[in-house]
Amino acid sequence: FSHTMSRPVLSLFVLLALLSILSFSTASTPQKTIRVKTRKLSSLSNLPYDFYSLKFCRPRRIQYDVESISEALFGDRVQNSIFNFEFRTSEDIKCQRIESTTSTDIHGRPTDDESTQIECPSSYPQSDINNFIAKIKDDYEVQLLVDNLPIANRQLARDCGNLPQSSLTSAHKVYRRPDGFPIGCTRNGKIYLNNHWSFVIKYHRDLERKRVYIVGAEAIPSSIDYANTKYVCLPEEPLPKSIPESQRLLLTPDTDLKSIPWSYSLRWEQSPIKWASRWDAYANVADSDNFTIHWFSIINSVMIVLLLTVMVAMIMMKVLGRDIKRYDENEDDESGWKLLHGDVFRPPVASSLLSIFYGNGIQLVAMALVTLIFAVLGLSDPANRGNLVSVMLILFALMGALGGYNALRCYKMLSGTAWKSVTVLTALLFPSLILGIFTVMNVFIRIVGNSSTAVPFMTLAKIFVLWCGVSVPLVFVGGYFGYKRDKIKQPTEVNNIPRYVPDQPWYLRAPVVILAGGILPFGAAFIEIYFVMTSIWLHKYYYVFGFLLLVFLILLVTCCEITIVLVYFQLCHENYRWWWRSFLMSGSSALYLFAYSTFYFYTKIQSKTLLLAIVYFQYMSGISWLFFLMTGSVGLFSSLWFVRKIYSQVKVL
Repeated sequence: FSHTMSRPVLSLFVLLALLSILSFSTASTPQKTIRVKTRKLSSLSNLPYDFYSLKFCRPRRIQYDVESISEALFGDRVQNSIFNFEFRTSEDIKCQRIESTTSTDIHGRPTDDESTQIECPSSYPQSDINNFIAKIKDDYEVQLLVDNLPIANRQLARDCGNLPQSSLTSAHKVYRRPDGFPIGCTRNGKIYLNNHWSFVIKYHRDLERKRVYIVGAEAIPSSIDYANTKYVCLPEEPLPKSIPESQRLLLTPDTDLKSIPWSYSLRWEQSPIKWASRWDAYANVADSDNFTIHWFSIINSVMIVLLLTVMVAMIMMKVLGRDIKRYDENEDDESGWKLLHGDVFRPPVASSLLSIFYGNGIQLVAMALVTLIFAVLGLSDPANRGNLVSVMLILFALMGALGGYNALRCYKMLSGTAWKSVTVLTALLFPSLILGIFTVMNVFIRIVGNSSTAVPFMTLAKIFVLWCGVSVPLVFVGGYFGYKRDKIKQPTEVNNIPRYVPDQPWYLRAPVVILAGGILPFGAAFIEIYFVMTSIWLHKYYYVFGFLLLVFLILLVTCCEITIVLVYFQLCHENYRWWWRSFLMSGSSALYLFAYSTFYFYTKIQSKTLLLAIVYFQYMSGISWLFFLMTGSVGLFSSLWFVRKIYSQVKVL
């Protein structure tokens, strides 16, 4: 259906290329003051919350960073914190108590800036203590940022409340928590609060450029009850090597605390890691097992494609060649798939809905393909938090012209006349359904859970403006030009009276072939789907976009080939109703995606709240619907090409 529109397409890609260039992250020399920013409180078994939903010490004036659309969608709330470190590589802080200030910052220097002054709670009533306990039981982590890098943590589960000297062993070579550190821990039924945070900031000296860069940051939280220990927290006094559990800060439910003694330490560490490689430790690039699994995924996908390619080649070269030769030698031969020449291009039922699905699917395929190309080029640098999702939304809006064009081109080919209604539904049906469900769920989360996952109103307004102001007009423009073009002429004419479809063998009945058609496309991509879902739901960094692009292309090829094979078998059994089947056969891979996401939820996430389960399945049902439209549209496109190709090779009396 696609038509080459060279100038508009070229202009679009130039615009997107400029967007990708502007989105690249560039190295910057740290300022004199290193500002630590808060991100959120996160858990693998519950929804994220604002950092200051717990009664930590906070600046007297909270400042919010400008959030991208995707940051808001993932519950990030970037704000200033009380930690502002001077970039002095020769001065470490052994231990520093954190107390309220009215005219000084955390280092005791005079300041009138309320964003650097400290305000600590004067007391902790039962509700605040119970809130800390609930978050610790749900394994919540503190997410902080330094120079746009997350502050990571190496501690194992057994390191509950340990001090740094006893926590850095050979077992702590990699970041166990790449984007946060635990609020507290439980041991033997007791709950300890990590009230001392030991920061390690790594820097690299670039002798050629004569600059210094921040290349890493980590924190080792510890639990110290200063009232029950002889240790005194002083900037020059080093921390003890260990503190027994009896001297750690124990939290007891339904009790009040007059105060919590917060403290921190800071150590500067020179690192050989260069700025360009500073994300390798977070993404665990050195882990050879991950690369082995990715290569196994590629090999698995390639083998599936090769198998299908051989089958398609045999059909096209041997079987079809033999059939066409027989039909040419005997023009009166009306057997097999040639028998359907008067019905094979008969418009299906609900042709308008099929056209809408096809247009939206092509729009999504183009969006995904361009996004992955940009990601391979470097647009997905983790320093640009959330840029990839924002670019996807922008690309979806810009690809509206392509979606409208293909939907109306398909609709006119199927002899449709209500082109205005189809254009409106192409622009509104799918996006309004997704946005409507998301908005209702967002209100529910805000009322019931008060989680930071609840997207701010302004972010929803931005998405709505992007949809109505960019996507909808482009769909109308594309639809107008698509319907204005001449109708696609089919190789054979359609008879006035529909042909009777004989009973089909059980293995060619609709439920069987539809479910069977989605197995191989999903099988070609499911290993990479696991890594993507781990990145989304288990807070891991995904960085191998070259693998993902290759798997996506293999997925598209698999959808094409499996649909062609199944459609050919269907035509050979005198069943001309292939339009919807071709869409549903490859689109059924979305059913397997949703089934796998259900298995993943119960085996990996282990939700402790119904609210997280609702949010998870809402997102995964939306993703599965996108997957259905993409794979289904590719299946329909390839089937139409195949059917037109074979019927253009035979002579019909």
